[in-house]
Order: sequence, then structure tokens, then C-alpha cells
Amino acid sequence: MDGGTSALHRAVDAAARGDGDALGALLEQVRPFVTRYCRARLGTGPADAVATGICADLLTALPRFRESGGSFLAFAYRIASRTVADVLRRRGASSPEPLGELPESQREVLVLRLVLGLSADETARALHTTIGVVRVTQHRALDTLRTTLAA
Repeated sequence: MDGGTSALHRAVDAAARGDGDALGALLEQVRPFVTRYCRARLGTGPADAVATGICADLLTALPRFRESGGSFLAFAYRIASRTVADVLRRRGASSPEPLGELPESQREVLVLRLVLGLSADETARALHTTIGVVRVTQHRALDTLRTTLAA
């Protein structure tokens, strides 16, 4: 993701300075990430509408990101995860989410690593943890899924 990450970083910088074309490019780059995350957590039902709302929230929050620095994808993840958590809370227990057999921390690591394709380092930054914790959590999650599927 290095080439994509640097292009994303340039788009964030230019968009924060008010460049309309860069804002469009930023949305074009981040929307698939947000949409895949929403679909992985919510299924295909409301995911696209939720992703659109998250993208709008990202644009509003862009000045806060510039002040904090760091990875824009990690920043986007934090906003998306809070929004998706709110949707899931409102949904209640009547509609289980995909990967519902796993603890939340394991589910998040698998979504970020396998669905969104983030590296262990990017995942660690997004979750405010270490690469070692990400790798161990991913290993445990995959073991749990293997055991569940074998049963």
C-alpha cells in the first residue's frame, strides 16, 4: 500500500488546503476502504448508505486529522468503526453480524487484515496496539474459525 498511501497522503494534504479536485480524489481513494469495512461488518443491507455517511464525516473531520497527523486510513477506520458500532447497537441482537463467533477484537483484526488488506503495521496503528498483538490476535481468530468450521 506504500504507493497508494503516499498518493492518499498527498490528496489529504491538498484537500485540507481546500483543493476541490484533491477532495474528489481523496473520496475516490477512501470510499472503497470504507465501503468494504461497512459491508464486512454490516452485511450488504445498509452498508452503502452507512459508508456514504462515514465519507461525509471524514470530510468534516479532515481538519482534526491534519492536527493529529498519523495514518489517514487509521483515522478513517476509527470514524468508521464508531459509526458501525452505533448502527450495530441500534440494530440490537435481532440481526447478527458476520464473523459473530469471534470476540470483537479478533473480528476487527480479521476485517482490517483480510477484508481491507491492511498490513500488520497499518492494522496496529488503526487499533492503537502493536504488530505482535495484531499477529497473535489474527492467529487466534483463524484458529477459532478453523475449530468452528470443523465442528
